[in-house]
Amino acid sequence: MDVNKYTVLNFIKWTLSYIVIGMVLIFALFPLYYIVLLSFSKIPSIATLSLSSLIPNFSDFTLSAYEAVMASPFFTWLINSLVLAAGTVAVALSTAFLAGIALSRLNIPGKKALIVFLYILTFFPFTAIVIPIYLSYSHLGLLNNYLGLILIYASGTAIFGAYMSKIFIDSVPKDYEEAAMVDGQSRFMAFLTVLFRIARPIVIFLTLLAFIAAYTDYAVINVLVSKGSLYTLMLGLYHVSATASGSQTAAVNLNIFAAFSILMGLPIVTLYIVFQKYLTQMYSVSGIR
Repeated sequence: MDVNKYTVLNFIKWTLSYIVIGMVLIFALFPLYYIVLLSFSKIPSIATLSLSSLIPNFSDFTLSAYEAVMASPFFTWLINSLVLAAGTVAVALSTAFLAGIALSRLNIPGKKALIVFLYILTFFPFTAIVIPIYLSYSHLGLLNNYLGLILIYASGTAIFGAYMSKIFIDSVPKDYEEAAMVDGQSRFMAFLTVLFRIARPIVIFLTLLAFIAAYTDYAVINVLVSKGSLYTLMLGLYHVSATASGSQTAAVNLNIFAAFSILMGLPIVTLYIVFQKYLTQMYSVSGIR
């Protein structure tokens, strides 16, 4: 009797667990499913959406949205986005990681106050300072200039990255570096051979953070860039989806918007798949929640 009761309760527990997991998966995957479905449809605007559009109709599938995207300077915008993102990663990663090492390993006067200050800065949205930056850049000649954009994106990522690097490096015992130095290595070599290798998860995390910040931003670059030759994918996304029909109105072609979004998101998805192992290690090693 007790065995049967235990079996029934265990069956109910696992059934409820799978139901909850299934609901979470549906909730998480539904936006992806819908945007893929829209990208192959003829639905031009939100006003034409209905419940029936949630059900795929293979007879109505079309590649017209992808053809419209490919007819645009998509690959030029892609190269611009990658150049901007790569420059941001290079500046933000070196700055944030070195600052994190200094905050974790060196006895800097006022270090606690500096750490609190960095933590507070992470709460300020970047868009709040767009107008002052625009006025400053107009005098410095940095409008329509990727150098100015890289400095903006890198500085924002470096602030948060320095704080995260400090937390991660605190979890790495100093004994590892000291043992390497006892074996005859210099402090710099101990940093390269020991600390940098252990800290690869946070390095990958900061790389993805900086890349996504520059790759997906619209608000800042829309203010500071007006030349079509310097457009990134985010600017191109709104340009193509709003003008592909030949209209100069602000209406967005929903299917083209969806197709462009899917193609634009492929590099980010690829990076997450490649570096998934390191991201998991970062959370497990550092205890970041």
